[in-house]
Amino acid sequence: MPGSRNRSRWLLLATAMATALPVVLTPPAATAAPTPTASAVTAPAIQTKVTLVTGDVVAYVRRPGGADSVQVVQRRPGIRYDVYNRADGWHVLPSDATQPVTSGRVDDTLFNVTYLATNGYQDSRDQSLPLIMDYPGGAVPARAAATRALPGSKVTRTLASVDAVAFTVPKRDTPKLWQTTISHPSAQQRQSTGDGRLLLDRKYHVDLAESVAQIQAPAAWAAGLDGTGVRVGVLDTGVDLTHPDLAGQVVESASFVPAEPDVVDRHGHGTHVASTIAGTGAASGGVEKGAAPGARLVIGKVLDHAGFGTTSDIIAGMEWAAGRAKVVSMSLGAPAPAGPDPLSDAVNTLTASTGTLFVIAAGNDGPDRATVGSPGRASAALTVGADDRNEQIAPFSSRGPADDGSVKPELVAPGVNIVAARATGTTMGTPVNDKYTTASGTSMATPHVAASAAILAQRHPDWTGAQLKAALIASTKDIGKPVNDQGAGQVDVKAAIAQTVTTSPATLGFGELEPGVPDQDTTVTYHNAGTAPVTLTLAARVADPTGKAAPEGTLDVPPSVTVPAGGAADIHVVLHPGKVGVGSQQGLITATAPDGGTVHTPLGFTNGAVKHTLSLSVLGFDGKTVIGQSTLWVLPVDRPSEGPKAYSLYNGITVTLPAGKYFLSLIHYTDADGPQMLETTGVIYKPEVDLYQDQSLVLDFSKTKRIAVHTDEPGLESAVAATGTRTTPDGTPWTFNVGVGSWEANLFVSPTEPVTTGKFDFQYTTTITRSQLDVTVGAVTVHPAYLAAYGGGYDYVAPKKLKMFDGRHRYDLVYVGAGTPEDFAAAGDLHGKVVLGQVDILAGEGTAFAARAVQAGAVGLLMFDRVRMTLRGDSDQNEVVPVGYLNHPDGLRLLSALRHDKGAATLVGKPTSPYAYHLAYTEAGKVPVTPSFTVRTRDLARFDTTYHANAETMYATAFERGDIPEPPLVESIRAPQTRTEYYGPITDSTPWVRYTNTFVSDQWEMLSGPAVPLRAGSRQTDDWYGSPMRYGQTEFFNLPTMPAPYLANREGNSLFVFPQLRDGAGHVTAMPPNDAVLTQSLQRDGKPVAALPGSPVTRYNVPADNGRYRLDLHYAPGSDYRVDTSWEFTSAPGQDKAAPGFQCWNDSGMVPVEQNCQALPTISVDYDLDLSPANTVKGYGFTTVKFRPHHVGAITTPIKQVALSASYDGGKTWLRLLPLPSGGGWRVAFAPLPRPGATVSLRVQAGDRDGNTVTETITNAFHVTK
Repeated sequence: MPGSRNRSRWLLLATAMATALPVVLTPPAATAAPTPTASAVTAPAIQTKVTLVTGDVVAYVRRPGGADSVQVVQRRPGIRYDVYNRADGWHVLPSDATQPVTSGRVDDTLFNVTYLATNGYQDSRDQSLPLIMDYPGGAVPARAAATRALPGSKVTRTLASVDAVAFTVPKRDTPKLWQTTISHPSAQQRQSTGDGRLLLDRKYHVDLAESVAQIQAPAAWAAGLDGTGVRVGVLDTGVDLTHPDLAGQVVESASFVPAEPDVVDRHGHGTHVASTIAGTGAASGGVEKGAAPGARLVIGKVLDHAGFGTTSDIIAGMEWAAGRAKVVSMSLGAPAPAGPDPLSDAVNTLTASTGTLFVIAAGNDGPDRATVGSPGRASAALTVGADDRNEQIAPFSSRGPADDGSVKPELVAPGVNIVAARATGTTMGTPVNDKYTTASGTSMATPHVAASAAILAQRHPDWTGAQLKAALIASTKDIGKPVNDQGAGQVDVKAAIAQTVTTSPATLGFGELEPGVPDQDTTVTYHNAGTAPVTLTLAARVADPTGKAAPEGTLDVPPSVTVPAGGAADIHVVLHPGKVGVGSQQGLITATAPDGGTVHTPLGFTNGAVKHTLSLSVLGFDGKTVIGQSTLWVLPVDRPSEGPKAYSLYNGITVTLPAGKYFLSLIHYTDADGPQMLETTGVIYKPEVDLYQDQSLVLDFSKTKRIAVHTDEPGLESAVAATGTRTTPDGTPWTFNVGVGSWEANLFVSPTEPVTTGKFDFQYTTTITRSQLDVTVGAVTVHPAYLAAYGGGYDYVAPKKLKMFDGRHRYDLVYVGAGTPEDFAAAGDLHGKVVLGQVDILAGEGTAFAARAVQAGAVGLLMFDRVRMTLRGDSDQNEVVPVGYLNHPDGLRLLSALRHDKGAATLVGKPTSPYAYHLAYTEAGKVPVTPSFTVRTRDLARFDTTYHANAETMYATAFERGDIPEPPLVESIRAPQTRTEYYGPITDSTPWVRYTNTFVSDQWEMLSGPAVPLRAGSRQTDDWYGSPMRYGQTEFFNLPTMPAPYLANREGNSLFVFPQLRDGAGHVTAMPPNDAVLTQSLQRDGKPVAALPGSPVTRYNVPADNGRYRLDLHYAPGSDYRVDTSWEFTSAPGQDKAAPGFQCWNDSGMVPVEQNCQALPTISVDYDLDLSPANTVKGYGFTTVKFRPHHVGAITTPIKQVALSASYDGGKTWLRLLPLPSGGGWRVAFAPLPRPGATVSLRVQAGDRDGNTVTETITNAFHVTK
């Protein structure tokens, strides 16, 4: 699926790693304006696993500026997965979740892999999934009891304000929860949970002395108004109660973060916000005083030390604060969810029930339009954008309108380079000194408005939150910017406390208007709280989001209105929507009093476009009407900002769309109405459809052509993917991809015509390998597949137990029908024979068939589904004899040949293919009439590749060509093995990237090589997962533009550690450390330093002075292998910056290159061990160990001390060896080696001239064989 421009602070160009017939479409690359938050950061690269609420496990790779990869690595049999991208990230949607998601019963965020992987839901961080069951209609206590009864659930909170219950479920129990609650609930379950909606407990984050004067606060102070007597709630990261500016200002506090029960601010954001509201300025002699220093603070900690909090924690804090404060400031948010939004609902509910005013940040996702997030989009919220000291809208400030067309934000306040209190030990923003720091964001603007509301509440203690909101909007200073950007204008507290005239409603929203609707009229009421009548002169302006003024007379207001003292007066407002074109418009009604005071009322509306119907009928591969489901994507070519939309259709569909040009992509699978693996996939592209009148089209899959690739070596396409890239006239590329996993690699595509606007390109990638099994009967040869050898299915069967045919064999092949006991009895003696069955696999007949075949003495069995085109099922008999699966047509062909040739079959087994072709093609302009490609070995780059493994296992390999926006194809292989791999065709200097995954227990260790150009005809060697595997410093990531992270770096008084897993050849994973196999610790001057919890980048707060540190890593992935690495170094705060090719990290991601950071002088060790594919050496022979201790980046201190020791008893005793200089490093030859069956452990010690040292002990680095 395609995506629009990603408006989150992490903008990505994404592709996907697809395995199970995913539909994958790619959003455009985008360049984001700076998005200051608590500290401006670049998003980290992540390789991680996430468990969906269905129990499926997805591997996800996320890289700034590059292609994402998505791969379903643990699947449920019989389920199809669609992989697609939207503006909010990559989604993986199982087929049994489609209806619950589209109906709104299940939150689609639960399938947003980008969101899950980047917001703390990854499996390496949490083994439970936090959820919310939303029960419309109330009865929360009873619903809480029903929620407790759900499989594996643990209720964490009841949220009365939104009729919901928050709970967690261990990820291992999610399949049972899904099955019993959503997929196949019992009647009792339906009764207990009713129409409850299942939602993710989403994460929200922080939205980061002249500014106080800019909002006219000193004028209020001069009038005796500083917020005295008013309580302001601050829901944030807590507060530094020891800060002089906040002494005596906090009257009540509570934490709602379960892992952090105190309110101590370990992030810095909450303290900055709190002091902006009510700081006394004591630490600056009163200079950095808050806007309402007389107010008192009610502190609710709802965000953790990393600046993140869950929906349920925040709502609990809101419910608590609403009963204790007149105004609540919330400088937090997240992109608005597409479905239910409990946080925004809570704002509206609590405002209505308590009268509290919630002042909320608009978000930092500007300058794109319609980027106001949640909960700022709540209608009752007073939503705040940011401007600078020159009254220019900050580029990062989120713009309106809201998703319903209403005005958001309603006003702006200073939010750029705001100086306020700095929490002890934190580095948020740009520190000024120990007591103050500078930060930018709508987070900083929001407390200015909350303080203004406190001052106004002191002036009018009987006013409700709604009245405060209306007065603050009405009294703003119009700074002349589009209403989408500024709302009514900049907050002006001087005007607010002096003004006697307010309006209702505070804003006007006309919604979306259909073409040809009559003029719209409404009423605005002016209220005069003064003692004298006021005559107001009225004027109105309307403009589109770019600021272009609407024609005169678009909005009619009377020239003036007189409002009586203590009374009210109405004006009649008439909107003439026909005077402007299609799109959104915003305006401002300004009422000016004789004294020059102004009252503002912002407004908004959207003119809808003329629409036409598009009727589609679909014909299948046989030219007949399709019976089954197809997926249609529709992209408005001339309105790309709207993004594409998906439709599921049976036989055909009629949709109503605005007039314009459209791109259509229709994907169809044979047998598509069943939840099974599918044989033939087709895609029809219609790059340019003119819809300026009602139109009907026939989409005929019988006219599609099979994509074919021919290579020098024979082989089967084990995985294929095709992508149509539609570039719209504005230059935005959208990719529409379909991928087919191995065995079903049978992809058809429609030829296309050239486009007249923008452009269209077609890309195709494939992996070709030798078949693992050939079965020949007479003139018919078929290629059955093994379950665990299938693209994503290597998680089903332990590879060391999987039986496969190996070599050439002649067997009697016996057909046993449906495999019933009667069929086997009629087949006679089956000992030493191979049997063939035609069964209903989905009904479970395959399992019984396999068991009977083994019991009858068969040496192998083949089966195909008698009902469906293709399907495989699980069978524990594949651990006893080889079990091969055929698709339906091949099964019938083999059966026909068997009847003709009376059972003689030749089986040729090759468990591992000796070669693999990884090919990628681009066709500019169109899909060719004959999509057939031929490649020669001389046009390819050759890699003689070894996949190391200590024991038999399964790996998944993938590749990418940098200029093709389509998913890296996944191929599963058995290891250890060595084979020849070809990449190409090579036509230019485009970089290629190669990956390999391993799946061991709960570990997911994806390694990648560097992104480098390849050369046709070149030949080189490569080794994956060779010993020693260890965590440490890497020198590259897998994109040319992406710098490598330092193992350890320092910012001020914080040390950050982000070790990377490496193999012996230097391949690296960008995955956060796996806590299940890696432990780390830090000492300073011999004393332990505690790590702060909850971040993939470990953070330690340390003293400011110089100290001697020791960093220890212990890597124990299982069996008898482990690595212990200790670095000792000296460190103090510095002003360095990252060296070229490297970048510092903190707990929010990559630190901008211009920001100070200090690489710590840890010594890295590279190895070159002469090992077999099984990571072994032969006993009583010679082997050589090469190693190179060195620094990386700008640290060039020479290495002065080197030592190497070996142990033959698992590290009990050590033998000191003499390393010799060799090629910039050191080498040692072992002779003789210990007896076969023993192991060799290694210990490297090195030190530099400055006294920095490393000691790395690799226990059982390799084994010795005969």
